[in-house]
Amino acid sequence: MTSRKLPLIVLAVAGCASRPPAPAPPVPVAVVRETSPAHSIIPLPSIVQLDTAIRFTVDSVTPVFVSDPADSAVLRVADYLIAMLDPLVKPPVRRVARASPLPVRGIRLTIDSGNSSIGPEGYELNVAADSIRILARSPQGLFYGVQTLRQLFPASVENRAAIRRRLAVPSGRILDSPRFAWRGMMLDVSRHFLPPSDIKRFIDLISLYKLNRLHLHLSDDQGWRIEIQSRPSLTRIGGSSAVGGPPGGFYTQAEYRDIVAYAASRFITVVPEIDVPGHTNAALASIPELNCDGVAPPLYTGIRVGFSALCVDSARIYPILEDIVREISALTPGEYFHIGGDEVEKITHDKYLRFIERMQVMVNANGKRMIGWGEISPARLSPATIVQNWKRDSSAVHAARGGKVILSPAARIYLDMKYDSSTVLGLAWAGLNGVRTAYDWDPANYIAGVGESSVLGVEAPLWSETLVKSEDYEYMAFPRLIAVAEVGWTQSGIRGWDGFRARLAMHEPRLAALGVNSPLSYSLAPSTGHRQFWERLQALCGRAFAGRLTESNASDSVFARSRVVMHVRECSPTEVRIPLHVGDDRSRTWVITPTSSGLRLKHDHRHRDGSEDSVTQYGGDTHRAGSAWRQEFHADSLTAALIPAARTNIWTIEIVPGKHFGYGLRREGTDRRFRVEFDLTQPVAAPPPPWGSR
Repeated sequence: MTSRKLPLIVLAVAGCASRPPAPAPPVPVAVVRETSPAHSIIPLPSIVQLDTAIRFTVDSVTPVFVSDPADSAVLRVADYLIAMLDPLVKPPVRRVARASPLPVRGIRLTIDSGNSSIGPEGYELNVAADSIRILARSPQGLFYGVQTLRQLFPASVENRAAIRRRLAVPSGRILDSPRFAWRGMMLDVSRHFLPPSDIKRFIDLISLYKLNRLHLHLSDDQGWRIEIQSRPSLTRIGGSSAVGGPPGGFYTQAEYRDIVAYAASRFITVVPEIDVPGHTNAALASIPELNCDGVAPPLYTGIRVGFSALCVDSARIYPILEDIVREISALTPGEYFHIGGDEVEKITHDKYLRFIERMQVMVNANGKRMIGWGEISPARLSPATIVQNWKRDSSAVHAARGGKVILSPAARIYLDMKYDSSTVLGLAWAGLNGVRTAYDWDPANYIAGVGESSVLGVEAPLWSETLVKSEDYEYMAFPRLIAVAEVGWTQSGIRGWDGFRARLAMHEPRLAALGVNSPLSYSLAPSTGHRQFWERLQALCGRAFAGRLTESNASDSVFARSRVVMHVRECSPTEVRIPLHVGDDRSRTWVITPTSSGLRLKHDHRHRDGSEDSVTQYGGDTHRAGSAWRQEFHADSLTAALIPAARTNIWTIEIVPGKHFGYGLRREGTDRRFRVEFDLTQPVAAPPPPWGSR
């Protein structure tokens, strides 16, 4: 009899050193790259040890404790956790002395600022049968530990209106710290405007994946989106337009301040961008003095770039720019101010560089650290200035002077690029950016001369020329933004595409519960190999074939003594159902489905008495050897948790078109073998339908 006690599973450990401010891995251990995941945590933590046989269950009376002394930021994290677990009752946070045990079973948050093993943004999460403990050096680390706990809970944790929920989480230990300090996304609200409520929704969504920067592109040719009280015409005129001609919009200073505060409550820093000296038609149309001829151009609602520029030779533009920088800086507690600086075609290169240097002085004088797109690199920049790479540029020049670089390569993580040629939204000038494209790269070796010590982090821009409503933004962002989150957080030595793809597939019900408009399944559609296997499976539709047991080292006597027939009975673009008849037994049906992680095989058992049960496996890579197509299926995490013996089961389907269809099992670590082979050259009469089918 198989024991129900699962072994402790060590999934991944980090072993690469990391530069400040991102912490070094907690312990110097060997790097183990993830293979098949036993959880769905994204970004992948440094160390994960889980035991699904022992669980902690949260219900409506589970208290949340904070270890004293706890400041207001720690209490906010505790309140956030309580609202997540019990949004209706919201019991108060309870305090407990640091050295005291919990008086009852519950969840405990503790700050240990002197703990050097977990880094400034890191955390340690420990789950036992009677308690959950999250330890961190900062409130930010506690918040990230809460997000990991959130992902360990079932997706129903996102259904906040549910009554009397019971949420179970496996026991174990997670130790984690981010690789890069900057993990962000950019929202272009200039081409099309998003109201504050939509910005807050994005803040909530990206906080789930531990992103910590929200870059707001607040001005461009098509619209000016933030109130400048000393220059009201910027929003009165420039805020009225958008791409295609619909009404624009803008944030009042109170609304912007509220967005910044809301982001800070999720430990996200808002980075405002006012794009100069190009991409400025909305400003030029609003303030005639910004134009060399003093004449304001008409508003622009197209998507062409490079045609507009400030009159950088005119002294009268700089007091206006000073007002803009001063007012936005006063509204933004974060240390950054982004000046854009990209795609400038209307002024000479020398004048452009002098303008950038003057803007650097202005931004620094207002207490901020300047950021600009990669084109600013050749200017005489302070090492404190940050360059944001998006195409082939001179970022290495800035790295050589000791400056930091944010990587936003358009050919990898521009979220406005189409997933593939069939994507309706988005553009394709930088290529087609599928989820794997966004995931499968390493920022530390992407640009020659910009090594890990020069990389501040990664940021995924979402430009909005073709995006009108928040659902459009979500469609293009998710799931690719989730991939970028792992690129920014997880050490490169432990993450890999196959493991990430499998974990990401398990986020589909979570995103659905959150109401996210995401093409997750479509965007992770099977690879070419999977599709070719699927096509060969579909080619068998409507026919039945007799089979025989060709390999077995166990009893399997029912297969040995019975007539075995498979019937490829039901086919659709999304599912193939294959009833398997073993003698008089009509309980078994194989259900094969293309999913976000490749192919899924479900053993669907509908018994004569009306009872049902099922076991699900997920397919990895499709292998081809000559004319044979072979697909392996491994147990998913839920099946492995419910049936521990299934964890080592590998089911195989092999198709040799026109010859045979093989179905087999092997069990890793043992000599267990089983295979039934069906002759595709001799179709047979279709048997009766499975029990319980229509």
